[in-house]
Order: sequence, then C-alpha cells, then structure tokens
Amino acid sequence: LSRCVCPEGYSGDAGESCVACEAGTFKSFEGPGACLSCPGDGVSAEEGRSCACGAGHFFEDNVPMLSCSGESSESCPCTPSVGSNDGTLSFEADPSDWDWQSCASIIISGVAPRVTVTSLQVQNVQLYAYLDECDDVDCSSYQSVGSTSISSAGWEYQSSKRHLRFRFTWSVSGGSSITTSGSVIATWSTTSMPPGCSPCEAGDYKNTTDAAGCTACPSNAVSAEGSTGLSSCVCPEGFSGDEGDEESCVACEAGTFKSFEGPGACLSCPGDGVSAEEGRSCACGAGHFFEDNVPKLSCIRYPSYGSGSCLCGPSVGSNVGTFSSQVDAGVSSQSCSWIISGAQPRVTITSLQLQNVQLYVSFDECDDADCMSYQSVRSEQIYNSGWAYQSSMRHLRVRLQWSVYGGSSITSGSVVATLSTTSMPP
Repeated sequence: LSRCVCPEGYSGDAGESCVACEAGTFKSFEGPGACLSCPGDGVSAEEGRSCACGAGHFFEDNVPMLSCSGESSESCPCTPSVGSNDGTLSFEADPSDWDWQSCASIIISGVAPRVTVTSLQVQNVQLYAYLDECDDVDCSSYQSVGSTSISSAGWEYQSSKRHLRFRFTWSVSGGSSITTSGSVIATWSTTSMPPGCSPCEAGDYKNTTDAAGCTACPSNAVSAEGSTGLSSCVCPEGFSGDEGDEESCVACEAGTFKSFEGPGACLSCPGDGVSAEEGRSCACGAGHFFEDNVPKLSCIRYPSYGSGSCLCGPSVGSNVGTFSSQVDAGVSSQSCSWIISGAQPRVTITSLQLQNVQLYVSFDECDDADCMSYQSVRSEQIYNSGWAYQSSMRHLRVRLQWSVYGGSSITSGSVVATLSTTSMPP
C-alpha cells in the first residue's frame, strides 16, 4: 500500500486517499506532498498540475540552486548546482566509526524545495534528518523544523518556504557486535514553477492564461505595462500605422508629422511647416510663425433616436474631452452625436461594457464647423474598447447609436470615449 502515491494535481501521503488540488493551488510532482498556493496572481492550470499567469502577465525567471554548507567528503559528497530543478545525493556509513557521523548541510533554493530518501539499506545504523526552513539563500534567518528518524525508503519532506536546509546524520546502534553498514540515496528537487506573475513590460503583450512569456509588439510599436493583446500595441508619436497591426509602425516622412500615440496616419505639415522632433510635430521656418488654432467640441442631440443619457459638455480651447453614456434599458434605440473641430480630430473608445446591446458609429468629414457641407465616411459596429478613428479634415462629426437585441429581457451598456485634436495649429 505504501507504494500507492498521489499523482500530479493531487495531495496526500503514501497509502492514503488522494485529494484533488483546490482552485488556486497546484502540485507538479508524483508522490506524497501537499498542494501549494499558486504564486502571486497565478491560477491553477492543467487540472492542478501547474499554475499559469493571466493575460498581460508572465512568470518571473526562477533559478533553482543547491548549495553546500560545510565540507564535503568522498563518502558523503555534495556538489553545488545552479539552474537544475533536481539532483541525487548518496553516502555510505563508515562501519568502523561508532561516533555520530553527518553530511555537510545542504540548502535547496527554489519553489517548493523537497528532499526524498529513495533508497535506504542500513544494518544497526540509526539515520536522522535535521531540517530548517529559511527566509534567505544563506539561511541566516530560519525556523528549525526539528529532526526526524528515517526508517524506510520513501521518506520525504517538502517546504513551503523558498529555501530548505537539511542535514543527514547517523550513528551505530549502541553495543552492537554485528557488522554495521549503511547506504542512503536521496533526491532533491524544486518545482519548475517560477515565484510569481509580473505584468508584461511596456512594449510587450500577452493574451493567454499560461506559463508562456510575453510577446514583443511589432517593430517601433509601444504598449502599456501589462498589455493583454496585440491591439494594445500602437504606434508612438512620429510613427504611423493601425492599432494591433502585425506590420511595423512606419516613421513619418520629411514634411509630415503625428503628434499623438495611437493609430493614425502622418499628416502633412501645414503651410510651409517642416517636420520637427523626429516627426512628432512641425515647425515654421525663419521669418514665419504658426497661427493660433482653437479646437472646439459641439454636441448635437437626435431626439428621433430616443432619449439616452449622453453626457457631453461643449468645449472651446481644449484639445481633449471625454464622453460617457449608460444605455437606457427602457429605450430600444438611442443616439448621441458631436462635432470635433481642430487639427486631426479623433475619437477613441476607451471603455466598452455591453450586454445584449449593439453599438454602432458613423462619421461625416465636414468642410465647416457646422457640417453644412460634408462627406459621409462610413458606419460600423464596435465590439471592443481601443477602437479609434482619426480624420484628415478639420471637422469631424461623430454619432454613436445603440440598440437592444430583439426580445432580450436583460440589457446593460456603458460607453466611455475620448474626443481630441492635436495641439498643432493650422
């Protein structure tokens, strides 16, 4: 019965019933032992056999290590190790020495450090293990677990700390006239699970829940720390390209500029302006200056499309503003509209939470501030936050319209959008 052990993903002692690891815990080896909590923000994976990081996070590197404290001997060797998750230890008891004998203390560093006696052949020899759970790699701060007598193969100890110090010691049974002998083989190991989940660095992203690393954004693209998808990779100032495009961002050519981070094209510098700040802005040559540009946001309501709760405040002189709306579940169709005037007028959906609601956007690029003369651009459905549109005209009319799915009894919706122009004068 003692040979019946719990597999990966199950906790329990040898010969006893095995219990599946609970959510948020794991056990990555076969044999007796407890399920450990997933490190950091990790979640259980592979039916409790491992842990995984959520989207936008990765496991930090973990370098397991075996170090020896004290002198090693031919009969009780200890070889330091760095980078390996497991190893073997063996020693022979000296039958001519009736005094206490011991091996050098060994420190295992890593996740869930563990020592297991896999083979034990002793005659008139008492074998003990002394164990300390440590707070640091040198065990300068530790808690003594105590000593335990080992009488058979299969003995094992696993620490919940990151560092485990242990020492085998043995003695000949007092007064024995029978030849003494002892051979011990033990294995040490740590799990391959790193210590915790960290957010992907700026410029990287990860859209899966697993132990994989983060992926770099396409060339020249940037992303915020902890980005969860390719769509988070956008072109910085001075570079053009679409959001989430697997193609690289392209530097603005001479005489063009892009003064914001996000999807969009490089625009020609106005008048006699020339590119400046590596394509992030424009400058006037000697003897010229930029005229003032006064951005403006106008709000328009379309009562025929329902009431809605469009929170839109008219603005003059500011380059950026915010629009937010909660869907009225009692109104089947609702709409809000604005006109953005200024250089490179742009709208970006920054937050989108919908349930049984369809959201659409339509655009008109206008020749004047009142959109008396305009060209209708397009209308499309929006599914995700991060969606953006930028106009090459000086005036952009935007309308958001949403409707409830037919026959649905549960509806909810909230939309937050930013409306902006560049600070570049005309």
